[in-house]
Amino acid sequence: MRFESLEQLKKAPRVARYFPSLSDVASPNTDVFMFTEDVLAANFSVEVQASPDHETHAIAILKSLTDRPESILHRVNSLLGASVEKIARELVFHGRSVHEIVRDEENNGVCLLYSFTPQRLFRAFGRYIQCIPKADRSLWKKAYMVIPDKDIWDIAMPEELGGCRGYRAMLKGLARFPHVSPSFFLDELTQKQWPAHYDTQRYIRESEFFQAKVTARWGWNRRDYGQQNWTEFYLFYKTLQFMWAQAFMREHIVREVNQLFRRLGIEAEIVVKGLPTSNEILAVRQRMCEGDISFTEALNACSI
Repeated sequence: MRFESLEQLKKAPRVARYFPSLSDVASPNTDVFMFTEDVLAANFSVEVQASPDHETHAIAILKSLTDRPESILHRVNSLLGASVEKIARELVFHGRSVHEIVRDEENNGVCLLYSFTPQRLFRAFGRYIQCIPKADRSLWKKAYMVIPDKDIWDIAMPEELGGCRGYRAMLKGLARFPHVSPSFFLDELTQKQWPAHYDTQRYIRESEFFQAKVTARWGWNRRDYGQQNWTEFYLFYKTLQFMWAQAFMREHIVREVNQLFRRLGIEAEIVVKGLPTSNEILAVRQRMCEGDISFTEALNACSI
C-alpha cells in the first residue's frame, strides 16, 4: 500500500495510537512537571550526514516523527532537531517511545514512523502485542493487535538513567508527597481546623530530602540554588550530575536513531555538534572534586 503522507497512514493504522480510557485528565503533579521541563530545557544542535541516494529516505523518517511540512532539502537539520526533541519528550513523560515502521514498497521503499502509546504493549515470541482496554475496543474495533518485531521501533530510557521501569518508578516517587503540604493538612484546613503537632517547615524540608533521594541518579536540584539544605560543593555536584544525565539521554537517542537508519538500510548518520559529551562532563566533575578547577569553571565548561 502506498502512503503519500503520514496523514493517510493515520486513517488506517495497524496499532491503536492512544487509549482514551487510560488518559490521566488530572492536573500533573507540580514537581513532576518541573522535573520533566528541566530535563527538556537543554538546547542542542545536531546535523545529519547522508549519502545523496539515501537523503530522501532519512528525511522521510524525520518528517514522520515531527509531522512538519517543511521543505525536504534546506530544512534538514531543523527537522532533525525537532525529531530528537520529540523522542526526548516521549522518553521524559513515559520512559519509552514506540513507533510502527511503515514500509512503502511502491514509493522507492521509503519508510515512515507512526508514534503510538506504549500502554498495554508487550513483547513475546518475536511479536509486539497491544492489548486494548475494554472501554476502548469500540473505538479501535479490536481487542488486541499483533505486530511483528521488524515493524516496531522501540526506544526506552537507558538503564544508566533507570530504564523504563526505574524511570517511571522515579516519577511516581516524585509525585508521592505534595511539596507544600499533605492532603490531610488541606482537608483539615478546609474544615477550619489547624492540624495538631504539624510542622510545615519540617514537612517541606523532609519532602525535599525525599525528592533529592528519589532523583539522585539524575541529580535534579528542584531549582533550589540556595544552601539551606545543601553545601555549595554538593549543589554544584548535583548540577553537573543533571547536565550529565541530559547529555547521556541525548546521546542515547542519537545512537538509537543511527541504529534505526542502519536497520532500515539507510546510509545516514546523526552527528552532535559543539556540545560536551557525557564522558567529558564526568571528567570535568572529577577535576572539580579533586580541586583542579573551581566550581564556576566546572559549570562553565559543561554549559551548552
